[in-house]
Amino acid sequence: MPQSTSTASGDQTAVSNPIALVVRARTQARAFPAGHPGAARLEYLAVRLERILTERRRLQKFLHQTFDE
Repeated sequence: MPQSTSTASGDQTAVSNPIALVVRARTQARAFPAGHPGAARLEYLAVRLERILTERRRLQKFLHQTFDE
């Protein structure tokens, strides 16, 4: 079960497997007919999530190198 966290902007739920969320968005986007606005939106969100995950990995790697020295 996902953990719930409270923030100033409202309630958010921590995602235990963010890569699965990207896959799910892409799978659901393919279920829409070609050119459907929902498909475009889901694909856009999947790309944003991938970029966020890539940046998070890069920052984690940088921080581990910085603090391990």
